[in-house]
Amino acid sequence: MLDLNGRAVAAHFGVAHRGRYFLPKLAYDESYSHNSPGQLLMHAVLTDCVRQGYREFDFLGPVAEWKAEWTSKVRPHSVWHVFHEGAWGRTHHAVRFRMRRAVKVLLGLARSSR
Repeated sequence: MLDLNGRAVAAHFGVAHRGRYFLPKLAYDESYSHNSPGQLLMHAVLTDCVRQGYREFDFLGPVAEWKAEWTSKVRPHSVWHVFHEGAWGRTHHAVRFRMRRAVKVLLGLARSSR
């Protein structure tokens, strides 16, 4: 956590495993975006990772502009969805992939397929 006068302005949740550091979640208070608190916290975490001897830092997730400020290397990114068998799993799947898309189309929010 990065605090300013007792108020959290950025948070970082990471996991270290076998000499590698993974970053599943980073957040910051957008009202402080002009000060880049997430990037300041990232700098502190990366400095600590170097000091501890980690050989790799993985930002995880898709390509993002803020990540490009730290590295030009990217890896393929995949999203997997696993649903429980039975009626609950089928319902969840339908809501996630069919009904959600239909609502977006009705509201004019769906991206056009090219």
